[in-house]
Amino acid sequence: IFGVSVVKPSVFKKTIKEINEIDLFTLYNTDLPISQMYFYVNDLFPMSLCGFKVKLEKKKKADGHIMRLISLELKDDNEELFYDLPPLKAVWLDIKIQQHGIRSYYNDPLAYAEVSIVEKDEKANIPRADGQRKKKILIDEADEAETIKMISKVIERLDPDIILTHGGDEFVFPYLVARASVNHVSKDLYFSRTRTPLKNCIFHLSGNSDHYMTYGIIMRRSKTQVYLTGRLHLDTTTYGSLHFSEGNIPGVIEVARISRVPLQRLCR
Repeated sequence: IFGVSVVKPSVFKKTIKEINEIDLFTLYNTDLPISQMYFYVNDLFPMSLCGFKVKLEKKKKADGHIMRLISLELKDDNEELFYDLPPLKAVWLDIKIQQHGIRSYYNDPLAYAEVSIVEKDEKANIPRADGQRKKKILIDEADEAETIKMISKVIERLDPDIILTHGGDEFVFPYLVARASVNHVSKDLYFSRTRTPLKNCIFHLSGNSDHYMTYGIIMRRSKTQVYLTGRLHLDTTTYGSLHFSEGNIPGVIEVARISRVPLQRLCR
């Protein structure tokens, strides 16, 4: 049995492809996402309490500093029944389209967007997707391009940990990317904390089928999936884990801790 390590995650798939072309080995665990494999290899899990040792280093080509991780210590146990979670903050993102036909299409202009802050559950101190929306922010600028840019600014100002959508994977986010492209503001449309443009956060589902069976029920997942960096995007129309409708956000966190599967992937 051989274990294969790579210098950086970006070359992992290329390395596996080259090994597979030799046609001498049987490969295992090569289809796992890099983030999930990192949890397995380092005995970590999502939403775990950890201690970090970091070092500030000066940037070589620009002013300022970068923070480099020196060591990481797990201070949690995913088999514990009761555990503390960070003070998570969630918002709902809804859009209204100037629909010209029976159904909405990418060429229909954006009318306005609405961002709602979700109240936290009193017992668990964690926001729920079905929780009350205590504050709503209407984003309706005079120009569509300005409205799109303002959506990113509002999200950045509120700084939520979780962005909830209804159909975000299949329509909302791809639609916003399309409208941003039409208005030439693609770089100004972002929802990740790293300001990665939204167009770079949309991934297409591999494989020929978007249907799967679980617990005797045929489920469907979107062929496009949006994974943010530094924030979690949870599409409430997807019930891949069967825990989102029952346990809601706390239920998704519980299953993610036990299975060591990242939250965004678990919900799909």
